[in-house]
Amino acid sequence: MCRRNTNLPESPRGLNFEYVGLIGFADPIRANVPAAVAECRAAGIRVLMITGDYPATARAIGLQAGLDSTEVLTGDDIETMSEDILAIRVKSTSIFARIRPNQKLRIVQS
Repeated sequence: MCRRNTNLPESPRGLNFEYVGLIGFADPIRANVPAAVAECRAAGIRVLMITGDYPATARAIGLQAGLDSTEVLTGDDIETMSEDILAIRVKSTSIFARIRPNQKLRIVQS
């Protein structure tokens, strides 16, 4: 049997929090990634990044990796596209963000 602490407020708004700071984490790309992307391009291989990250994060990582980060397509964007439109957009997009597994399949098939 669980006992409920009756000293707690009904919602988190009732708690008296104090802001004490902010912590940020970075997960940098491996040092060899930009060279690997450049080598693929030199060999005629087009490199795409398909990630679940947020668009701004994906764009920043893509830029570090040497990808064309001018356009980022999101999973929500892809959901609204027909197969024909997606096929056109995939030809000019290198970064795909907030992508779910079913959307990844559509990108690869496109």
